[in-house]
Amino acid sequence: TACGGFPCKGHAMNEIAGWYSDYSYVVNANYPWFVRGGHYGNGVSAGVFYFNTTNGSIDGVGSFRVILAS
Repeated sequence: TACGGFPCKGHAMNEIAGWYSDYSYVVNANYPWFVRGGHYGNGVSAGVFYFNTTNGSIDGVGSFRVILAS
């Protein structure tokens, strides 16, 4: 049901999915929120291109990265 049943484009999700072996998972009806930049428990899969889903609940182990692109 995510993106009306079509590939999610415009969020750079399909385009960067799996780059550098970073974890990637696309939203669905039960987990409609994106999380970017994994936490320490994700190890080497938590790179700049990591994204996962969440149901919007509080997460005590999340982190974030500031990326400056020019």
